[in-house]
Amino acid sequence: MRPTPTVVAAILCLILVLPSGAVAQGGEVLGIGRIFTNDALGDGHDRWRTGSYQLSVIHGRGWSAAPPARPGALVELRFATQVIVPTTGDGRAPWDRPYVGALGLGLYSHSALGAAHLTAGLSATALGPGTGVSDFQRGFHDLFGLADPPGLADQVGDAVIPGAAVEIALPVPVTGGLTLRPYAELRRGPEDLARAGIDAIWGPLAQDDLLVRDEVTGHLVRAAVAPGRDRGWALVAGGDWTRLDDSAWFPRDRPARAEAERLRLRAGAHLGLARGISAFYGLTWMSEEFVGQPEPQVVGSLRIGVDF
Repeated sequence: MRPTPTVVAAILCLILVLPSGAVAQGGEVLGIGRIFTNDALGDGHDRWRTGSYQLSVIHGRGWSAAPPARPGALVELRFATQVIVPTTGDGRAPWDRPYVGALGLGLYSHSALGAAHLTAGLSATALGPGTGVSDFQRGFHDLFGLADPPGLADQVGDAVIPGAAVEIALPVPVTGGLTLRPYAELRRGPEDLARAGIDAIWGPLAQDDLLVRDEVTGHLVRAAVAPGRDRGWALVAGGDWTRLDDSAWFPRDRPARAEAERLRLRAGAHLGLARGISAFYGLTWMSEEFVGQPEPQVVGSLRIGVDF
């Protein structure tokens, strides 16, 4: 479906106005979750899912290890940007993918559904050179004396795409500080997909935190920390299967075609040193995303948090 300006404007109004309504009802910023992902932290190849950054600001009346029963009482304002680049050339080769620069803004509610954690929200994602993402990447490369990224001159064009997503996750305590977290997700937007997976968390950290999911890797990001649970460690691992219906990353006027199914496998470690001081590093193996992609990709994710 091609978005109309009316639909996009309505979603942007909801995203911008609803947090103001939540503030008017009371509450405060409970935490900020962020994660930076780059293939330089993984397999070291500057290609495909080369970089992304996600920032989540959590607002509500409090966080005490469980989401509230009422939807909208705990909200997340999410900013997400990512860069996708071809291996070489302009990205029009049948064995390569086009350059994409994307900026997204979303509003999500976190609530309880029985014992499960329900996340649901709306978003708007801008694509193309008008976002300034490609200019930023070019400037970054210039700063360090690197060649321009391939595909800039023939990147996916300007568009704004509305989106909606819902995820249901069920934390299941097992034993010895181990929690399993199976989940299912439906998403429409730049990519229309259905996803199912599971995460495992082992260790004293992150067990009672509000965890939000990184859109690119699937890693769980600590966005609101439970009282008294800011020191320690946690090892995490997970994986998921995705069924893709459509993708704006692969326009129909380009030769590259998206794979209908994807797999992601991930592992990482959280470390809490003191109140407001934390770190995370993780790796994600991503299966081939387009027909003809010669091999999978490994990206690394990093978070260094110093919050006051």
